[in-house]
Amino acid sequence: METIEINLINNKKFRASEIIADLKSISETLYFPMKMVGLWDYHLNIHLCPQLERREKCNHELDKTDPLYIHYEKTIQREKKAVLCVYFTHAKMKIYLK
Repeated sequence: METIEINLINNKKFRASEIIADLKSISETLYFPMKMVGLWDYHLNIHLCPQLERREKCNHELDKTDPLYIHYEKTIQREKKAVLCVYFTHAKMKIYLK
């Protein structure tokens, strides 16, 4: 999976948006016609998970030493066909597109 890192530097008067909907719109606009299929917010520790959608346990939230652990990016690639990760460093958020 390719990762694009976007680093917006905030100044004293203005601050870049950290709203999920805004970052989704930016990602989809920059990489049109791709669409968001996943996200991971490191600041709030929330994510969109195909396993939770099926009411299953998230394997990527297990301890990394657990044999059932699977990294979130592998899950989103396999199950949602994500090919691009847009990482907004100021918001500590990754948006996954396909």
